[in-house]
Amino acid sequence: MAFSQRYIKPGGSDLMVQVMGYGQWGEWHTLWSHYPWPSVELKHSVLSRIINVYREVFSATPLAIAYCFDHDTPEVKSLEEFLYRQALDQAVAGKFIMTRHGFIDGLQKWDKSLMERYREQLPFLAEGDWSYSDVKDHGTHGTPDENLDIMLE
Repeated sequence: MAFSQRYIKPGGSDLMVQVMGYGQWGEWHTLWSHYPWPSVELKHSVLSRIINVYREVFSATPLAIAYCFDHDTPEVKSLEEFLYRQALDQAVAGKFIMTRHGFIDGLQKWDKSLMERYREQLPFLAEGDWSYSDVKDHGTHGTPDENLDIMLE
């Protein structure tokens, strides 16, 4: 709360605050760490509490949250379940800015479904941060033309 009171002011220069603190690099996913949550409900409850802290502390600033697939995504059967498992349902309801890091790698079924359903209702931010040499050498981030096509879409 002290941080918000000191630095975040209505009408200030702060564009947004990213909800962080969970998962790989704090980017709101446990893609490679495979944290074994005891239940989907407990995971939703804990992540919802983190989101609510951000809502309380940064009430005057737009909030953003990443929507990367999590390690348990293979178990997901619907977009609603995808949203619930990471408390993204709370972010959608709160009109958060939806961010996707490593964007071209995020064209999995649920990531793309989320964009298609909400792109006219919510702001989206795509981090397309792979360098040309990464695209060329890794062979896993699409081609330069594919990256451009996706951004244009």
